[in-house]
Amino acid sequence: MRNIELWLAHNYVHADLSAYNVLYWRGQVKVIDFPQAVDPRFNANAFTFLTRDIENICRYIARYGLERDGQRIAERLWRKFKNAEL
Repeated sequence: MRNIELWLAHNYVHADLSAYNVLYWRGQVKVIDFPQAVDPRFNANAFTFLTRDIENICRYIARYGLERDGQRIAERLWRKFKNAEL
């Protein structure tokens, strides 16, 4: 989630994030596949994409017992973004 917040702070929403785009190797996380990323300042669907990205990750981590509310996380990050608090 910290990476998603960092991208948003730099005006990027991945827009197609899933567990398949998150690579983990030897303690390092790499996220791939950014060609469809959008700038949330100019894309009317950015919040929808952000929510979908976060919910996809939340669904994946739920398999490991980490239950999170993706919608709530997205709303909190979006509010911070809109209020220039990121």
